[in-house]
Amino acid sequence: MALTLREGRAVHGGEIVIERSDGTRRHVLTHPQPLFDASGTIAGAVNMLIDITDRREAEGARAHMAAIVTYSEDAIVGKNLHGIVTSWNRAAQRLFGYSADEMIGCHVTRLIPPERHDEERRILEQIRRGEPIEPYETVRRRKDGTDFHVSLTVSPVFDAQGRVIGASKIARDITQQKRVEDALRDRDRALTIANDELTQQAAALADANNELQSFSYSVSHDLRAPLRTIDAYVRIVEEDHAPHLNAEAQRCLGIVKKAAVQAGELIDDLLEFSRLGRIGMDIRAVKMAELARESAKDLRLMQEDRMIDLTIGDLPPCQGDWRLLKLVWSNLLSNAFKFTRHRAAAQIEIGWLPDERQADASVYYVKDNGVGFDMKYVHKLFGVFQRLHLKDEFDGTGVGLAMVQRIVHRHGGRVWAEGKIGGGATFFFSLRKACDDKRDRDFVDRGQSGRRRDHIAGVSEASPR
Repeated sequence: MALTLREGRAVHGGEIVIERSDGTRRHVLTHPQPLFDASGTIAGAVNMLIDITDRREAEGARAHMAAIVTYSEDAIVGKNLHGIVTSWNRAAQRLFGYSADEMIGCHVTRLIPPERHDEERRILEQIRRGEPIEPYETVRRRKDGTDFHVSLTVSPVFDAQGRVIGASKIARDITQQKRVEDALRDRDRALTIANDELTQQAAALADANNELQSFSYSVSHDLRAPLRTIDAYVRIVEEDHAPHLNAEAQRCLGIVKKAAVQAGELIDDLLEFSRLGRIGMDIRAVKMAELARESAKDLRLMQEDRMIDLTIGDLPPCQGDWRLLKLVWSNLLSNAFKFTRHRAAAQIEIGWLPDERQADASVYYVKDNGVGFDMKYVHKLFGVFQRLHLKDEFDGTGVGLAMVQRIVHRHGGRVWAEGKIGGGATFFFSLRKACDDKRDRDFVDRGQSGRRRDHIAGVSEASPR
């Protein structure tokens, strides 16, 4: 206004900010015009203010949008209704390899493999008709000729009158995602194949188990019959003809009788071993100390003429099948009694340790001072019919430890042994803890430091066993 009054001319296009009485501010353009009197002298001026606040806000929004497009991590490409590229952001250059100068003004099919050109025509037709386009996945081609997977979102572009004049595409590289999906599909196919194979194997195993069960019954009947016949005729010969037989003949009869007994024991053990894989399990908390004492008591009755110092620690309870775990204790204790036979005073210890591999399990052990074994043969201990000592030295069928391993494995545990020739042996097995009450939890938390030792068959001058 001052310039207009001083120089007597209009000043157009000046932009200022005004503040209203309510405190809001508006952007306006000023257009001051001079006013003259009859003699041509400047008498004043009039100022026309044009509110451009909305236009400035729209420009700001457009600038903000332009910045988003420019710096977006996704490729954003604009095109007209004929498929000619009109805008190209930095991410598009990184993704496709073309600069803006190379692409603006070119047809968008430059980015599309030839076999997919029909896809672009369909998209443009939908845009012209004003139909919405759902996001979709397709393949595009880079400047270096390599194809890659993209996810596309296509939106129409409108002019000031609301007419569709083109489209904007947002492209995102999903090559890595596709690789992961392909890998997952391959894995699913492999798992399906493996599952089918396992199903077939399970069916074959079921058939084999049925055959094994039939074989077991056959063994029980067909092999026992001739053994009973052998035993019966040996007894007849002994009872009716023993006085007429010389020492060698009687010795031979004894060998035959003993072999028949051993064959019967072997059949019994084999049937018991095969039965272990078929019987169900009644899983519950098992008081291992009581079970060990009960098993030891049964075996001690057959060892009354021996000096045996048997101690049982304060064993924590475990989770398992009572009947099967009693077989574990019976077999391990039977071995300990057997292989300490030549000791003047046998020492057998039953105890437990925390399981360092599995926090929710305990390790139980049976330790003896017997003949021991060579550790280089430890892998044979738990095999069926595997023996590390001559049969003339120690009786047995070689099935007991295999039964122990099968039972422990069925409980989800593990079994192992340590030994030294002439230095005794220790057999370990792990089982899951049972924490049914506070006392059981205290058992587990105390570890060895809190164990109580019960002398089940301690050495005593007054009561040798």
